[in-house]
Amino acid sequence: MQNNLYLSIIIPTIGRKDDLRNLLNSIVNSKLNIKYEVIVIDQNKDLIDDIIEEFKNLLPIFHHKVNFIGLSKAKNYGAFVASGNIVCFPDDDAEFCTNTIDIALKYLFEKRADCVFGKCVDKNTGMDSICKFETNETFLNLHNFEGRFVEATMFTYTKLIKEYPFDENMGAGTLFGSQEGYDLVYRLLSDGKKLFYSPCIVFYHPNKVNSKSTKDEIKRAFFYSCGFGYLCKKHNLIKKFKKRFRIIRLTLPFIYFIMHRKFKYYKAQYMGMYIGYVCL
Repeated sequence: MQNNLYLSIIIPTIGRKDDLRNLLNSIVNSKLNIKYEVIVIDQNKDLIDDIIEEFKNLLPIFHHKVNFIGLSKAKNYGAFVASGNIVCFPDDDAEFCTNTIDIALKYLFEKRADCVFGKCVDKNTGMDSICKFETNETFLNLHNFEGRFVEATMFTYTKLIKEYPFDENMGAGTLFGSQEGYDLVYRLLSDGKKLFYSPCIVFYHPNKVNSKSTKDEIKRAFFYSCGFGYLCKKHNLIKKFKKRFRIIRLTLPFIYFIMHRKFKYYKAQYMGMYIGYVCL
C-alpha cells in the first residue's frame, strides 16, 4: 500500500436507517489498517442522528446534514469535503465484505488504474445483484464496459472526481433518475482514463424483487427511463436508444392484453425514455 494512502468512504443517505447501520458495521468489521474517514451525507431531517452517535466512537465518522436532495450532488459534495486522496461511494443499503477495501486498493495500485470497479452479490444467496456481472477481470474500454461497472463499487482518486464530477442532472432525486454511473464511465473512457474491473472486489447488495406493478416501482421505472433517455441524447447514443425504445413500443400491445398488471410499468418506461431524450 502507498504510504500516503487516505481513504474517504462517502455515504449519501436518505430514508434508510437499519441499512445504514449494517453498512457502518461492515466498515467496523473490515478492521482497516489504513488511514480513513467515513463521510455521511445526510439528506434526511433527524432520521439517523442516533446512528451517527452510535458509531462516533467506533469509526472516524463525519456527519454532514445537507439541505438538498440528489444522489449525484451528494457524491460531488462528499468528494469536495473529503480529506482523503482516494474515495469510494457505497450505496447506503450495501455492505462491504471484510476484505473488499483491501482488495480494491490492491488492484487500484497494482494495475496503476484511475478507477477500479467490483461486483455486487446478494448476501443471502451469493447471486449477482443489481445486474449480471461478467466473470473475467479486465481493463475497460468503450466496447466492453457494460456488465463490468457499478458506480457504488468504484474506488478512485479524489482529484479525478473533482475533475470529472457526477452529472448532477442525473441520478436518484432528479428527473433523470439513473445512468449517472454510465455517464461518468463513458466520459472517463472517452478521455483515455484507465478503468479496471475485477469480480474479486465484492460488495453485498440486496437483490430486490420487482413485481412491476406497485406505484413505487412504476414511478421508479419512469425516472430511471428518463435517465436512460437523457444519457442517450447527451452522448449521441442513437442506436442504443432506438433499439430499446423500439422493443418497448412494439411489446406494449402484447403486454396490455397478456400481462395487464405490468402494463403501467412498461408504459412508464416508454414515456420516461421519450421525455428524457427530448428534454435535453
